[in-house]
Amino acid sequence: MEKLFEENLIETDICVFAMNMAKEECDKTDRKSASLLATLDVGRIIAIIHRFDDVEVLFMQLVKADVKDCDKIWSMQIKAFTDLLEKYQDYETSPGNETKERVEARLLEDFTYFYYIFDGNDLVGAVRVVDKQNGSRKRVSPIFIMKEFRNKGLAQKTFEEIEKIHGTDHWELATILQEVGNCHLYEKLGYKKTGVIENINEKMDIVYYEKN
Repeated sequence: MEKLFEENLIETDICVFAMNMAKEECDKTDRKSASLLATLDVGRIIAIIHRFDDVEVLFMQLVKADVKDCDKIWSMQIKAFTDLLEKYQDYETSPGNETKERVEARLLEDFTYFYYIFDGNDLVGAVRVVDKQNGSRKRVSPIFIMKEFRNKGLAQKTFEEIEKIHGTDHWELATILQEVGNCHLYEKLGYKKTGVIENINEKMDIVYYEKN
């Protein structure tokens, strides 16, 4: 059966279209649909899950977190950054070495927006957006995908989603210069190096990026 939806079709009218298409496909194939869920939040799809006997179509979703989620986000963050922390030993700067109290303080900031990242029903990571809404640059720090869900394009989709929520321009971020894959992703998304590189230790440097 042909693919029903493109992953980047997430506007409200596409949600309605998707539900109609799913119903038509069920009627045409006479196969029982196990589930069909569509939930809208501020004009965007939170999730669409459509299962047939041998077909499953899932949409990525961002779900807003708050301070009650501190324990979960902190434990995920520590786990997600463990490999990089061991590799570079950047104990002063790594999100993998942050205290739970530091994560809680960020969740309490009125300009911090923390989102869980879901791939279908799977909780695959989280992202923090700093958006002071005062003309200053918006910042992504940190973003992480759990190890078992990497290399599926979820980080790129996450950036696309946060730009739909917070706007497409006036962004900044920083990453490890030696992590070539991360640098390539951000440059693919339109981020440009500012020319500022900060040496952390003999193993790593931080490179700064801006977009628009």
